[in-house]
Amino acid sequence: MTYAPSSFWDSYYQSLRQAERDLNPTGSWAASWIPLLDHSSCTRLLDLGCGTGADCLVLAQHGLDAIGIDYSQEAVTKAQEKSRQENRSAVFLQADMTQALPFPAGQFDAVMSNVAFHSFPDLLLRSILKEISRVLRPGGLFLFHVNSLEDMQYRPKERVQEIEPAFYRESDGQTMHFFSEAYCRDLLQTWQLLDLTHLHFPPSGHWTDKCVWRGVAQKVPLS
Repeated sequence: MTYAPSSFWDSYYQSLRQAERDLNPTGSWAASWIPLLDHSSCTRLLDLGCGTGADCLVLAQHGLDAIGIDYSQEAVTKAQEKSRQENRSAVFLQADMTQALPFPAGQFDAVMSNVAFHSFPDLLLRSILKEISRVLRPGGLFLFHVNSLEDMQYRPKERVQEIEPAFYRESDGQTMHFFSEAYCRDLLQTWQLLDLTHLHFPPSGHWTDKCVWRGVAQKVPLS
């Protein structure tokens, strides 16, 4: 397998629980999308790699019909617990985003993936994008944050194997693809790229600097 298995992520989220930490406790990635989602009249959204659910819960609180999927059952269980505790209507499912998504064509107004899409090699990323396009309505939006090449200098883990250009296996087994601007544009060449912005977040709490590409791509409407 060319990407970290679900067992890796189950162990990862179990360790976060034990340390009473969360990767995204406030849903800050999703909060940044709300003005765009409102402007686009988005009502139904899919979150790929939802983790423990904070992004979906922020959007559910805002009134969106949000569904999150994650490869880790541990993460999904935690997300479901949060949803019950906060009395939110978000739905969380365990699924592998590299496989056919368990939804009919055209079901969503937007698909979101915040710092999860970059876990995969090139061919799988292109396959995932085809599935994202399938489940989006014409004119629907793909919203993403992915680690940039600049993020490599801040990653605390050793890169022990370069599987393909800019795609590495790290010392703990995690796989990580680092994106350049040119690579983002190449991946999305069949989409209408509405925004691609590089962001550098300074250290916060337990976490070090973070460098990402923030992107918005629109499914080209049928002619």
